[in-house]
Amino acid sequence: MSLPRIDFSHLAAFVAACDCVSMSQAADALELTTSALSARLHGLETRLGLKLFARHGRNMLPLPASVFLYNRSLRLLSAEEFLQRRTASATDGAIRSFGVQLDEAYTGTILAHAVLDAIRHVHSIQTACFIDLILSRRSPAEQHTDRAPLISTSSQSLEIAVRCTEGNSRARGASLLPADIWIRAGEAPSDIRTGKETLKDLLIPELPGTLSDDIAHYFSEIRPSYHIAAAAVGLQDYFGIARLLSSHDLLLPRALLPARVAASGPRVSAVPGAPACLIEVAESGDDSVVKAFLAELRRRLATEDPSESRRPFRPAATMRQIGTLNLVLKTGSMRSAARAVGLTAPMIPAQIAQLEAALGTTLMVKGRGGSTPTGSAAELHPMCVGIEHCFNAAIRMSRKVAADFQQSIRIGLPPSWSSDSRTSECMAVALSAFHREYPECHIEVDEGPRDVLHGGIRSGRLNIAIVGRVALQVGSIAIGTSEDISLVVNRRAGFRPHSRRVSADELRRIPLILAPAHVTMHQTLIAALAKATVQLEPVMRLGSIPLIVSIIRRSPFGTILPASVVRKELEAGLVEAFPLDHIVPRRRLWAIFSTENPLSEMERHLIALIKNAFADALEDAKQPLAAAES
Repeated sequence: MSLPRIDFSHLAAFVAACDCVSMSQAADALELTTSALSARLHGLETRLGLKLFARHGRNMLPLPASVFLYNRSLRLLSAEEFLQRRTASATDGAIRSFGVQLDEAYTGTILAHAVLDAIRHVHSIQTACFIDLILSRRSPAEQHTDRAPLISTSSQSLEIAVRCTEGNSRARGASLLPADIWIRAGEAPSDIRTGKETLKDLLIPELPGTLSDDIAHYFSEIRPSYHIAAAAVGLQDYFGIARLLSSHDLLLPRALLPARVAASGPRVSAVPGAPACLIEVAESGDDSVVKAFLAELRRRLATEDPSESRRPFRPAATMRQIGTLNLVLKTGSMRSAARAVGLTAPMIPAQIAQLEAALGTTLMVKGRGGSTPTGSAAELHPMCVGIEHCFNAAIRMSRKVAADFQQSIRIGLPPSWSSDSRTSECMAVALSAFHREYPECHIEVDEGPRDVLHGGIRSGRLNIAIVGRVALQVGSIAIGTSEDISLVVNRRAGFRPHSRRVSADELRRIPLILAPAHVTMHQTLIAALAKATVQLEPVMRLGSIPLIVSIIRRSPFGTILPASVVRKELEAGLVEAFPLDHIVPRRRLWAIFSTENPLSEMERHLIALIKNAFADALEDAKQPLAAAES
């Protein structure tokens, strides 16, 4: 179980900020000050490395990069809200579920808002069945993990789509929801001289499926008097939509008008002669909850005020509490759960108690043999597992989205040797070249030992990491070879080996300062000597390479490092370097990444630049050691 720094409260603030036309309106809806809301949003952006909003005039608009997180936040917050309603109603029995699937291209539209509002309404009147809203891409190249149901036992699904009665996306059958009309939407004021609305040229934004091509073809063939052009601006590109509205009218189905635009009170009118659109529902199964949902959706789509503000989410539980419950039920006891995550025993019961207070139900009962889960805990468990899985996947993939949108890439590196080392120079060359090509991309570099870097890749905290040994469950690309390592000794130690190659016994007699918990080469050296029955015990174990070098420069100690790390000390005659390639041979270096998410083109290009930098520096790496030996 991970202990996330991002929680439902951050996601609720983010969703409100996306839905409301201004930050002050969102803050009022959440009963927060504007500064408190801004702090939550800034914290979310910082922790994800993903810029979610940008200023447009006096307001902040969501960026296209925020679409992924927005859709997953709706799903998670709706599930957490259902848990609250379920426990408040004291409904018994296993939780049933069916999914409602929408293409991600519908995000933020009147249709998408109506779907979510209908789901929340049905949850308010019944809590036996959870309606799972799934907004994801329908591209064949996309992974299907986002379309998996939150509750694994879900057996039904509805797919909602808008289709034109003319063209390639022609409706396949009767619509279960009201037919929709094509509208022209603009922000132009009335003409002062005539008092009439000023109509502008019509532009068709990028619409889901083939709607854009269908309507453009229809008017060019059937009604050529209309002057219509296509615009390469998606419905979730609020900056692009605002720019288009300032000079044109938009042509689109009423249900696909972005809700933020509708809330701003645009000029809207029906387009005469346009073919009808049908809102189709492809369903499987016949269920009373499904019928209730469709009836409510039909009512909301027929309302005359689609800009009605949405009631904000108010999560009561936290992801940490839900994750703790899942861990207790998985391990079988609170004590085992505490051991699994390295917490003290009282911390687990405290989290369970807080979750019980948030949901208003008892989840664990104490007995002589320890605590046992209640029937309520067993019923909620499948959904809690789904929430935790969805939450972790959303946070992990949001960092991937940051890289795809050229905003942020997080790189993990081994502990710094020094500013002069070949590894540092190669990374500096590669990152400088990358920044010249992608100046808008923010690069973050974290340092840590091998296991920490692998953990960062698996959790999604890091996009790429450079390691000397590759563990399981990660992808890898070879980028070059490591430097030859050397025994570096202060001259005042008076060390003189019997031959050019330092023997294991000679190495053991030197007072060494190592960092075996942080540096892979030190781990490798100790393991190699142990096979030769030579036990190497350092006089100091430090976690900082610069500190080790500083001590070696001043005192009669030795350490194990590439010679390039102590280039200045070698030139000043303060230390001597002796090769150890016969004990620890040169190893390959790898760029590792998550196998769950394919590398973006930008990430692949960065790895290629790193690989080229190591290849160019391969011959130069031998020069410092050669100079020292001469």
